[in-house]
Amino acid sequence: MYNITFTSLPVIIYGIFDQNIPAYVLMEKPHLYKNNANNAGLAPPRFLKWTLLGLWHCSVMYFGLMLTCADDTCGLPGGQTSDLFLFGTTLVSICVIVTNFKLILEVRYFTQIFFWSMVITLVGYVALSLLYQGFIM
Repeated sequence: MYNITFTSLPVIIYGIFDQNIPAYVLMEKPHLYKNNANNAGLAPPRFLKWTLLGLWHCSVMYFGLMLTCADDTCGLPGGQTSDLFLFGTTLVSICVIVTNFKLILEVRYFTQIFFWSMVITLVGYVALSLLYQGFIM
């Protein structure tokens, strides 16, 4: 569910508006379009690379948070103990931030529409998270 609601808008904007080759070069050398034929961008080695990177990020986020919360305080004031809800909310928050930051690192043309799609996604996540937790009624 988080993929659809919290990371899809920037990915769609990235897919539509990002260019790996400027338009004037493509107009002068149309044979460069052949590089994108037959789904070359999703060739097995590249797909394996992104899958392994995703597993690495997932492992670092999960086990990093587990180590942070290992003493049952998880950084809470007054020695309060954390529960599964806090752990899950924190993990999803880290995942949304890491996913969107990774996309920021990959984009070649940082346009205003891409920037606003990131803002809408992150503000929407924070608002929905606060609503779900009962802070906004």
